[in-house]
Amino acid sequence: MLFCCSLSRYKLKFSPDKVDTMIVQAISLLDDVDKELNNYVMRAREWYGWHFPELGKIITDNLAFVKTVKLMGIYCLFISHL
Repeated sequence: MLFCCSLSRYKLKFSPDKVDTMIVQAISLLDDVDKELNNYVMRAREWYGWHFPELGKIITDNLAFVKTVKLMGIYCLFISHL
């Protein structure tokens, strides 16, 4: 009986299915994060497009776009400082 309990514990502890499940969940989480980031960038492009619609055509890279928007702030304030 002791051997059976030890064997069962070993199988539960080192189950390859658990590792596979963790990998699948990690990949699923990365996909979800990617979708959310794309949603946020789309919203930022849409909302900032009201202030400076040309910027979306000038900068196509999402990260560069968001960094530029952060740097410039509101376009009207940017123009007034020039």
